Order: sequence, then C-alpha cells, then structure tokens
Amino acid sequence: MSNILDTILGDLGEKRRWRECQARIKALPGDYRAAAQAVERYLTYFGAISKGDVLVRMTEDLTELFERAASTRSRAS
Repeated sequence: MSNILDTILGDLGEKRRWRECQARIKALPGDYRAAAQAVERYLTYFGAISKGDVLVRMTEDLTELFERAASTRSRAS
C-alpha cells in the first residue's frame, strides 16, 4: 500500500521542503522575490529538470542565494 501511495503522491518530504522554500522566497524583499521567482520559473520551464529531488535542491540553493544577497544589500544614500 505504501508503494502505491508513494507512486501517486511522490515523496512528501520533498514537497514539504519545496513549500518551505516557497515560503522563504515570499518573505524576501520585493525585488529579490521577483527575481528569485523569475529564475525559478525559467529553470523549471527550460531547465529540463525531471527529477523532484533535483528541483528541490535547486530551489533550496536558489533561495539561499537570494536570501544572502538580500541580507547583504546596502542602501544607497
């Protein structure tokens, strides 16, 4: 039974990790959020990623990259 559910639903841990990344992206400042969503959308459509674990790792790395960039940005005075 577990095998059938895994086939239908996929790995629920990966879905949880992906949703956490999406929440982190939504918490970014506007410009960074828009850029992160655009890069993710581009890679999803044109990156030919067919494995869920690869997509989740990519999203986690992308999220971390934009979080670091947002935390180190300096204001122009």
